[in-house]
Amino acid sequence: MDFRELLQIALDSLLINKMRTFLTALGIIIGTASVITMLAIGNGAQASVVSRISSLGANILTISPGSTTTSGVDAGFGSATTLTADDYYALQKTQNLSGIKAITPEISSNKQLIYKNKNNSVSVSGVSIDYLGIRNYTLQSGSFFSELQNQNMAKVVVLGNTTASNLFGNVDPIGQEIQIGNQPFIVLGVLNTKGSSGGGFGNQDNLALIPFETARKLIIGTDVLRDIVVQADSQSNLSGVQNELIAFMLTQHDTDPLNPDFTVTNSQDTLDTLSSVSDTFTVLLAGIASISLLVGGIGIMNTMIISITERTREIGLRKAIGAKDRIIMTQFVVEAIILTGFGAILGIIFGVLTSLILTALGTVSALISLDIVILAASISILIGLIFGIYPARKASLLNPIEALRYE
Repeated sequence: MDFRELLQIALDSLLINKMRTFLTALGIIIGTASVITMLAIGNGAQASVVSRISSLGANILTISPGSTTTSGVDAGFGSATTLTADDYYALQKTQNLSGIKAITPEISSNKQLIYKNKNNSVSVSGVSIDYLGIRNYTLQSGSFFSELQNQNMAKVVVLGNTTASNLFGNVDPIGQEIQIGNQPFIVLGVLNTKGSSGGGFGNQDNLALIPFETARKLIIGTDVLRDIVVQADSQSNLSGVQNELIAFMLTQHDTDPLNPDFTVTNSQDTLDTLSSVSDTFTVLLAGIASISLLVGGIGIMNTMIISITERTREIGLRKAIGAKDRIIMTQFVVEAIILTGFGAILGIIFGVLTSLILTALGTVSALISLDIVILAASISILIGLIFGIYPARKASLLNPIEALRYE
């Protein structure tokens, strides 16, 4: 008996009970669709993490102040006031550090921006002229402020896309006067949209950028920095520059290396950490979804056992006329694989459609890839094969005489 005959017999057997066949395959359909959807969501989450970190700037190192402790509770890095403008200017002037492409301080405070009868509460940040390049911003219109304007504490501002839209609507903001902290500022430029970075980084379009010296002396009125952002000249130099910055800051602050009052974070380390968390999340989701595949496999085994019981006389007759054990076993294994393959195909279709619908609705970002589809299909067929072998072997070992007597 060739494989085509076995395949035809298997198909005929499955089509005799169409509803039972469909209900048995339903477990595989749901399981495959669930695995594809969960893996796609995990892929989407990881891609989103990479995109969000990348949008904050490439090859970035961030120097942040240390932590404060109140009533025995550590408030975390960034809560202290140990990072100042003096640190930024000392870092800017040093000639001993290599691999640094650009530096910007960041000093910020929420302020009310007013234009005529409109107002908007945004984060106003004092930054250097290198800020745009470091943070991957581009100008939609107008220009950025100059170093001369920074030194002269010019009252000029560059607005985020959302901020400009909220304040001006369809009016061209360039050259318009707005109020920041009861002081008049001229709008120099508007940034291109970047969207919300998520993950606690906030909306990157709802902001206002002013010269650093203007911020620290006229608007925010403090030398305490939120952070100093350093851009390395290449990704391969990140670790080396990080070590140099740590050594510089230890000397600058004359502090204990074992208990520094600052921290230097590496954007690649942050990305690796978040990606690791995302991978764990994806594996967890896929593991939960795989349970339904196991249930589907058990359903296949149960259906195959019932089918063998119903066809005991048929098996006995075939063995009596010379069918070998391996032929009987192969026939039932083929039935199990067909059941699983049918379920896997429909499951792939439903999984892909579900992922696309979720993405279109904006519920989650689900990213489908060929690897996910192949993995889900392979697992489905493997489960069908594993759970089909036991009943197939049971059928092949039936005694033909006892099988022919079976009522």
